[in-house]
Amino acid sequence: MKSNSVKDIQICKVVRDEKSAFSDVVAIERPLKINICNANHPNSLHRLALTMCTPGDDEHLAVGYLFAERIIDCFQDVSHILHNESDEITVALNNYEHIDWNQHERSGVVSSSCGVCGKTEMDNYLLSSNTISQAYRVKTKVLYNIPGLLKSHQDIFSKTGGVHGSALMRDGQIISYFEDVGRHNALDKLGGYILKSEISILPNDILILSGRVSFELIQKADRLGFRIVTAFGAPSSLAIDIATRTGILLIGFLNENSFNIYTCNEDTEFID
Repeated sequence: MKSNSVKDIQICKVVRDEKSAFSDVVAIERPLKINICNANHPNSLHRLALTMCTPGDDEHLAVGYLFAERIIDCFQDVSHILHNESDEITVALNNYEHIDWNQHERSGVVSSSCGVCGKTEMDNYLLSSNTISQAYRVKTKVLYNIPGLLKSHQDIFSKTGGVHGSALMRDGQIISYFEDVGRHNALDKLGGYILKSEISILPNDILILSGRVSFELIQKADRLGFRIVTAFGAPSSLAIDIATRTGILLIGFLNENSFNIYTCNEDTEFID
């Protein structure tokens, strides 16, 4: 576990009206300023966002955030990253001069529960009349194994119970897993890792989300190229709509015995 991701505290615990002092561990939430600049002109600093997140994997978070916001399209758009272990990170971009600032009007604080949803892009999703129809072949045994497989990766959650997680699964194995107090941050950390590692998402790769599924998470999943999304919680109505339009197989309320299918082509097969 990353030592800077959790904090030891003293609490008062009540059990059947009996109070006692108790040592507990909580996930840290702190602000991270994300800046960008022109790689050829380092003084051209643009303060992009202030996100509330759990310390750790900050560079992955920043890169994933920029990709989700369509500020970069690949890791080659990044020249270098300045961090210095502070609460501020600056990403120097090779493509800075080609950024369309009219599409990036968001400013201010992005909380740990808030996604990054551009109004223009959301309108494009909602106005699209094309529903992508795609069939899948999914092994149910792989899905049922997910909760058990994740337990060995949930370092912060096992201590605090206070973070969300996002994972990439391939061929029944967890390839990478990231945690954060914010659902969207956890997915951006995973996205940044995928970009920096130059991983190409395959049709049967599975994105695993630890909580509920909102529109923004499906937006990020689609941007990364995932066609199968599973979650332990419930999806929103808009998440289902967008998953249907983009051809994403969306599964919710996943546990070791059952799951719900919210978007499914009639040709999709679920096999043992």
